[in-house]
Amino acid sequence: MSLESAKKYGYISSIINVILPIVSIFILIGTLYLIFSSIVANSTEFMAGPGLIAGLLIAVAATGVIALILFFLSMYRLSNYYKEPAIFRNVLYGFLLTIIGGIISAVIILGFTSTITTELLDTTTTGNFMAVVSQFIIVYAATLIVSMIFTIINGVFYWKAFTVLGEKSGVGNFKTTGLLYLIGSVTSIIGVGSIVIWIAWIFATQSYKQLQPQPNPVFSYNTDTATQQPYFGKIYCSACGTENISNTCYCKHCGKLLQTTPTNS
Repeated sequence: MSLESAKKYGYISSIINVILPIVSIFILIGTLYLIFSSIVANSTEFMAGPGLIAGLLIAVAATGVIALILFFLSMYRLSNYYKEPAIFRNVLYGFLLTIIGGIISAVIILGFTSTITTELLDTTTTGNFMAVVSQFIIVYAATLIVSMIFTIINGVFYWKAFTVLGEKSGVGNFKTTGLLYLIGSVTSIIGVGSIVIWIAWIFATQSYKQLQPQPNPVFSYNTDTATQQPYFGKIYCSACGTENISNTCYCKHCGKLLQTTPTNS
């Protein structure tokens, strides 16, 4: 698997995840401005706005899906490149659990909203009305808790994936990305999680840029076994102690055959 393609996909995905929230905020501000301007001017100019806003939101959603696909492709290829299935597996598990959590939350909301709406329409006394409202609040609170549990689990899996990737690639920023993503998932209940996750994607952008190909092993003959053994690092002459490059057979100083085991120092 090509490291360059995995690196490129991951970098583009991270850039999109950094830019997209900013674009969404501008769309929200623009929408509120159009609504407020229409109310103040008492005009119908905003009637032409919903179509444009809906189009922008669809474009944002489509771009988000593209970013997700690129991220999955990147992690899948990196998982194969480093021969570590846990990189992609953790991302996949986290994503699937997020989908399951979303479906469960949607089913709970739709089911109970329909029931509670019917009860509200049939309510004639204040006491019954307050009881229905209480049920409504409890249901939405329970839905929020379920959603938070799945969000945190997703954060744990993404944290594991980025941590393993950081260990295999030697890029420490991936570990920071995973930790920030986990913190963001846990703190999303207090409203700052989205900002922390956004910062995590900034670190991910830098991390993908720092990925470098793994060095190829070099070979030298072992004089005892006459077999080739791959190694990295330096090799020192047993006769004079001179440092030589690892794929050299004879000492550059004294010219004797090198028999010293190479080191990684």
